[in-house]
This record gives sequence, structure tokens and C-alpha cells, in this order.
Amino acid sequence: VFFNILADVIAENPNDEYKKAKTDHNEFALDITKKCEKKYTNARSRLWRAAFRSILYIFITKSVFVLLFEIPIIKWFGEEVSTLSLAINIGFPALLLFIIVLFSQVPSEANTKKIVVGIEEIIFEEKRKLSPITLRPPVKRGAFMNAMFGIIYSITFFSSFGFVIWALDKIHFNWVSTLIFLFFLAFVSFFSIRIRKIIGELRVIEPKETIFSFLVDFFYMPIVATGKFLSENFSRVNVFIFIMDFIMEAPFKALVEIVEEWAKYVKERREEIV
Repeated sequence: VFFNILADVIAENPNDEYKKAKTDHNEFALDITKKCEKKYTNARSRLWRAAFRSILYIFITKSVFVLLFEIPIIKWFGEEVSTLSLAINIGFPALLLFIIVLFSQVPSEANTKKIVVGIEEIIFEEKRKLSPITLRPPVKRGAFMNAMFGIIYSITFFSSFGFVIWALDKIHFNWVSTLIFLFFLAFVSFFSIRIRKIIGELRVIEPKETIFSFLVDFFYMPIVATGKFLSENFSRVNVFIFIMDFIMEAPFKALVEIVEEWAKYVKERREEIV
């Protein structure tokens, strides 16, 4: 992060930044701060653009999935089609992603100050950190600890999915809708972690962990891990890729391209008029 920010600051005006670094450290630090704030704003915009497209994609894909697969499968197994479960299965994945992105915060002012200090330690001899940098060695655990953590993780895994299944059963989800809900819940949960990395790449200070965040991570990570497992394994199944890409994803990509081209055309026309 330090070197990327420094390179961006220098690239804008190498001569001026060199002079500031030599004669006016405060001005140089101010330029770093401005660059950080600009990158935070750009990252936030990128996050919401990616989120908007993903939410739209998930909503359309899930709607098509419900019509083409979920309803026929439910009827084929002789289960009752529930309008509520179908509506939740269509809307919840997109809503979940929206909520996760909504509560994704850009790095704080303390993060910016840490970047400024880190860059100054790199380029200014008098501010160079004299104390050695200590690298944390990989954590080594014995067989007993690994077994104990494995048991705890298994309990967490079954508790997380068990609670979701129990909640769905309370609102009369049949087993087909429940499986599909869990499938997309895991996928979207994993994808949301990936998309939040857009902001996380600029963070040099980790957010303080509270009891609430610890509990959320403790019970949510098994769902995210399941999403990662499904994503990695289903990517190898050609039939599944064909269904998702050519039947669902390809039409949506075409729609997105048309909308983007139309937006460019409107922008060009506006510039011609102005």
C-alpha cells in the first residue's frame, strides 16, 4: 500500500513532489493525504458499481433459476409451491449483498495517518524506523489443538446451517427451496467477501474486533467457506457452467452491454449539445 500510494503521488507531478519532499515535508504529507482520500473515494465508487451490477445480476439470475428450475423441481417431487419461499429465494441473496456493501466502510483517518507515517519512514532518513521489523512466524499447533479446533469448527458449521434451516422451516420452506436457499446463501456470502477486498486493499490498520464482530465471524465463516468450496468445485463442472453461463449469464451480459453502450451514446449526445 505504501509504495503504491507513493508511486501515484510522484507520478502526478514528479518535479514538484521531489521539491516538496526536499524542502516542505508538510506539503508532501498533505499530498499523500489527498491521494489517500481520492483513492478511498474511487474504491467506494468501484465497490458500489460492482455491487450494483452484481445485485442486478443475482436478482435476474435467481428469478430465472426459480422459474426454470425451482418451481418444476418442487412440483416434480410433489411438494407445495410457496409464494413466500419463492419471493424470499429471489430477493434475499441480492438484499444480503446490498446490506453487506452498505455497511462496508472505507479506511479511517487513522489509516491515512499510518500511510503518511509509513511513506515518510521509507523516504526520509531522519524518520526511518530504527527498530527491526519483526515477522510473525507461522502458527504451529499440535495434533490435539488441531483436533479440538476441528471439533469446534464442526459444531459451528452445523450450528450456523442448522439455525438457518430451522428459521426457514418456521416460515414453511420445503426441502427443495431450503437447499436452493442455502446454495445461493453460501455463494453470495463468499462473493461478498471477495467484492469487499476492493476497499480492504487500501487498509493498513485492521478494524478493531468487537464481541459482536467476533461472533458474526465465528458463525458466518463456515457459510463463507462453503461458498468458496462450492465456487471452486462447481467451476470444474462443465454442465453447470453451461447452464449458468449460456442460459442465464449470457443474456444478462448482453443486456448489461446494451445498457452501457446506450449510456455512452447518451453521454456523447449530451456533450455535443453542451
